[in-house]
Amino acid sequence: MYMSLLTVCISTAGSVHATSIAASRVEQALSEVASSLQSSAPKQGPLHPWMTLAQIWLHAAEVYIGMGKAAEATACTQEAANLFPMSHNVLFMKGQVAELRGNVDEAKRWYEEALSISPTHVKTMQRMGLILHQLQRYSLAEKFLRDAVQVNSTAHDVWNSLGEVLQAQGNDTAATECFLTALELEASCPILPFTIIPRTL
Repeated sequence: MYMSLLTVCISTAGSVHATSIAASRVEQALSEVASSLQSSAPKQGPLHPWMTLAQIWLHAAEVYIGMGKAAEATACTQEAANLFPMSHNVLFMKGQVAELRGNVDEAKRWYEEALSISPTHVKTMQRMGLILHQLQRYSLAEKFLRDAVQVNSTAHDVWNSLGEVLQAQGNDTAATECFLTALELEASCPILPFTIIPRTL
């Protein structure tokens, strides 16, 4: 059930109307999952259901961020934080919410905390690079993004971000190479991650 719900969230996030449907389905799913769990304390019982519940909250927050609804995204992120306050994914999402609210310094702090827990989390590394780009700290931004492509050389969005930073530094040749790499990788990037596509054998 959980996997199909996450698939619905991702596959229906293409428009405002579709995203609203995804948000309502996620909320319904959360209600069902919450009612199936007897206690609100994540340390009681098996850990897997609590991890799944936290993941659903984070996916809901991601949907609301896509809709530009900061209050709802904050509420969903806080629910996940109540379950796993030191999760790097939770801290990353807090950074995303802070960015949505326009709080660049706060977002940077959350990303720094997330990276202190998981130094190779590619999404956090990318957002950190883009934050530093906004702050015109181009050399440090380039370092974060180069480190990110070292961790995952097939992440087309990271290559694109690296190209933007290099372009801002006037390194047009290297930037063009990054943009071309991003285009090549994006062409072969699956719409949905293979890990969540149900097997039909």
